[in-house]
Amino acid sequence: MWRRAYVYAASLGLGLILMRLAERADLADLPMLARAITGLMALMAVLYLVGPTAQQLIAFVAELRARGGPRPGIDST
Repeated sequence: MWRRAYVYAASLGLGLILMRLAERADLADLPMLARAITGLMALMAVLYLVGPTAQQLIAFVAELRARGGPRPGIDST
């Protein structure tokens, strides 16, 4: 649920930024600006779709600890 909230909030924020920047930008700069913001929004959507949830990350870390794997900074020699 938090991933969705983050993506929606960030998309809304980027949309507002695009609107404000478009009001201040020259006409020649608008296509580049729109591509950059759209690219960021696409990246967020991809990360949302393929990224692990917080529960999956916690389970992965717990599994690594249960296996007794090396812990950075503690077991490194």
